[in-house]
Amino acid sequence: MSVVKENSKLRLRLELFKKLAIAQASRASGDRGRTLSQVMADVRNRIRETASITSRPRYGLQVNKQTEVCSTLQVSLGTP
Repeated sequence: MSVVKENSKLRLRLELFKKLAIAQASRASGDRGRTLSQVMADVRNRIRETASITSRPRYGLQVNKQTEVCSTLQVSLGTP
């Protein structure tokens, strides 16, 4: 593995550990965080917001942003 890739991986790992330390400290101080339902509601709202905005026509077709977001989510989640 090249030195650049190794350095990049180490930086990402360091960022992850920093975020974990912050989360652990927050949890230790009594912060309960957000529920899965709250997080998913925010995700749905973001999808709805982008759905109301249509992109410029591509190849003579009007593409809906919601379709693009859903397709991206399906690909990232590995769903058909």
